[in-house]
Amino acid sequence: MQALDVCAVPSLKEPLGLCALEAMAAGIPVAAADVGGLREFVKPERTGLLFDPENPKDLCDAVSRLLAEQPLRTAVIQNGRAMLHQDFSPHAITSRIVDVYQSAIEGRQTQANPATWFGWSRRKTG
Repeated sequence: MQALDVCAVPSLKEPLGLCALEAMAAGIPVAAADVGGLREFVKPERTGLLFDPENPKDLCDAVSRLLAEQPLRTAVIQNGRAMLHQDFSPHAITSRIVDVYQSAIEGRQTQANPATWFGWSRRKTG
C-alpha cells in the first residue's frame, strides 16, 4: 500500500470502508465515495475528500486535488491518523466494547449503529 499516492474508494455501497481506514493508517490520503460508513469517518477537507459515487468527474477532481494540493494532502494525512488513534486505539475499542457489555448487563438498549459507538456520527466536522 505504501506505493500509493492516493487511495480512491469508489464504492456504491460500503458498510464500513476498511481499505480507507488502512490507507489512513499508512499515511495515504483518501478520496472516498459519499456512501455508508465512509461518510462517518472521511470528513471533507479534514480526514479526506468525499465525492458523488455516481459522478466520475467528482472522483477525478477529488484525486486530483489530493495530488496537487500539498497542504490539503498533509492535513488529511495528519487528521486521518489522529482520528484513527482517537477512535481505533486498543484503549478506545476496549472502552466501547465494555460499554456495550455493561449496557447488556444493566438491561439498557444500545445503539444499533456501530458507527455511533465510536462517536463518528456525533463528531463535529471542521
